Amino acid sequence: MARILFLPHRLPFPPDKGDKIRSYHLLEHLAARHEVTLATFVDDPADEAHLPAVRARCAEAASPAEPTRGRCAAWRRCRRPRR
Repeated sequence: MARILFLPHRLPFPPDKGDKIRSYHLLEHLAARHEVTLATFVDDPADEAHLPAVRARCAEAASPAEPTRGRCAAWRRCRRPRR
């Protein structure tokens, strides 16, 4: 059993769109055989309700406390602070 860090670009639940469906199936496959830690952004506040379903499939699951709004917001979260 391997320990895997899975980094989809957004929460794979609910699997109702193409990218979420793909990430969902990858997560299901990996979690069935390995210890998976998931780290991702939540781009839709309604998706936060699905975090418990993700945590049930993973050893750990983390997402930023606030949902992101577009690519610029995600980029701002990742940048280093200015000195």
